[in-house]
Amino acid sequence: MEEPFARKTYALKKVLRAVLKRAGLPRRKAAGELADAWDAAVGPGGEGRTNVAGYRNGVLTVEVDRSELLMELEGFRKRELLKKLSRSASRYIIRDIRFRLRPEHKGGEGER
Repeated sequence: MEEPFARKTYALKKVLRAVLKRAGLPRRKAAGELADAWDAAVGPGGEGRTNVAGYRNGVLTVEVDRSELLMELEGFRKRELLKKLSRSASRYIIRDIRFRLRPEHKGGEGER
């Protein structure tokens, strides 16, 4: 007769990894790493004015608080930012950056 607690044993490392994965912690850690890499790449001019909104299939989505900043990043700095990100966030393949206005700013520039 089998003991009630004599079931399969698993390495604690495997169990913890499964629990953390279920809780979404690897995604949160990745989001934090990408946010840190983005902040370093964009520099002090983008602090608080931009934030990483997502990462999927090699595309980093960044929210921006002003349309003027969005145009600057998209039109003039995108290539530079991709190079910086490829160095600082080398664990992640970032092929493209998509910029979008933060939801609270989509109503128009005159609203404050």
